[in-house]
Amino acid sequence: MNTEKELTDKQRLFCDHYLASLNARDAARRAGYSDATARKGTLINLPQAQAYIADQQAAAAGKILITKDMIIEELAKIAFADISYFYNADGSVKRLDELDDKARGALADRKVSDVYGDGKEKIGERVHIKLHNKMEALDKLAKHLGFSQAKAYQSWN
Repeated sequence: MNTEKELTDKQRLFCDHYLASLNARDAARRAGYSDATARKGTLINLPQAQAYIADQQAAAAGKILITKDMIIEELAKIAFADISYFYNADGSVKRLDELDDKARGALADRKVSDVYGDGKEKIGERVHIKLHNKMEALDKLAKHLGFSQAKAYQSWN
């Protein structure tokens, strides 16, 4: 949809600022609208603005080849991650190069610190593993797939 002719220059500027910040009030102010107009939030609801924003987002996604399936796969890595992905059979922590794609996708942070004994000699390492928020990923995944709480509750019973 070609919406550029339907938007004024100032409206297009608002849309471009919105695409950069995803904050409608800030975008309105940056585009030169009054504080009162920015607070009303009416610009983001203009059909031609919504169409322009959707077109620009689709174009950006196409440029970097992001698909819905890719988003679902990444959310699933987080949502269904298991802490055992990060440990060897003997209980030792796996090195980063030993982690598979699922484990790396779920990993938010990994810190290694030295552990010292009473004599101040290094006696080992402590590895702290932090995963992305599993519940948040499950929620986003459920919403993305169109699951509602009622449907989920019915499927569990």
